[in-house]
Amino acid sequence: MKRRALRSRASGDSAYMRKADALIQAYASRQPCEVCASQGIRNTYRIAGHHIISKRRSRSLRFDLRNIAFVCSEHHTTGNDICPHSLNNVAVDNFEKWVHNNRLRDWEYLQSHKNDPFTGISYRQQYENLKTSLETI
Repeated sequence: MKRRALRSRASGDSAYMRKADALIQAYASRQPCEVCASQGIRNTYRIAGHHIISKRRSRSLRFDLRNIAFVCSEHHTTGNDICPHSLNNVAVDNFEKWVHNNRLRDWEYLQSHKNDPFTGISYRQQYENLKTSLETI
């Protein structure tokens, strides 16, 4: 008789992580680029949610909306002026300065919480919390 692998809690929980990521992306797609907006331009084309403090660095901030900047593809990955994923280090530094200058409260919060330990809250609970937060915005 062939054994069936038991589904672990972690694999079920990761489905909620993907659902929460999808919620953020769906919300991002309806937002204007924050960098363009700060320059007086309304750009809603190809918007992505960029984690200011990387997901790898802080799991506790992964789904915190204060940690997400809504940016167009140019300001997310392809730009040479203000772009966190640019190969141009000046553009990366300029993005950090932009966050500091344009979202100072969020910047200060993120700097004081980026090393917080992960509380172990399940991705399911994080998904539910995020869903509730986005419904009230």
